[in-house]
Amino acid sequence: MAEKKYILFIEKLIEMTKANSLIWEYLDENEKLFQHMGWTNIIGEASFDDAKSFYTSFDYEPEYFIVLLTKRDAPTNLYVIPKTYKNVLILNASEYGEHITRLFNLIRAEFPDPDSFIDRILEI
Repeated sequence: MAEKKYILFIEKLIEMTKANSLIWEYLDENEKLFQHMGWTNIIGEASFDDAKSFYTSFDYEPEYFIVLLTKRDAPTNLYVIPKTYKNVLILNASEYGEHITRLFNLIRAEFPDPDSFIDRILEI
């Protein structure tokens, strides 16, 4: 069962993203982060969807990463990762999917999307 504290946390991330207080980047731009988490396979190809996985960081002491990870053909999960890469909190889509999806859609809108571009051109 979803805990209210974690729902409020995701809602806060949504609020901070809307206010441009968080800078989200593609996860594959932080090789150290995804390699420490083991998100690569043997041949070095990313084991996650690099167009649908994002991260941001909090410069609190210690530093934390927030990751929205979308594995191939799987729903997006949210990870709270200390800079030690230990004691990672995972909020699964099975429990928090509605809230994670809201955050994901907000973040995804900040990045280039060919379908959105085509839709805008068709509206002209």
